[in-house]
Amino acid sequence: MDSKANQKPIQALMDTEMDRRQFLGFLGAATLAVVGASSIIKGLNSLTERQNANPNGYGGGVYGGKSRTH
Repeated sequence: MDSKANQKPIQALMDTEMDRRQFLGFLGAATLAVVGASSIIKGLNSLTERQNANPNGYGGGVYGGKSRTH
């Protein structure tokens, strides 16, 4: 991607006049967006790890954790 294209929205935001209350509101919304996105990704990762942890399902393993030798 072109770095100039990425700078235009940031520069437009920096040029926008806002008072302290608007700035803090924007900062809070941006923080919540970052934290929310990271927690959603973390939740999805842990969901897939739990699904892949035991492919046999609940109770699929031998009691006591020893392997079956028949």
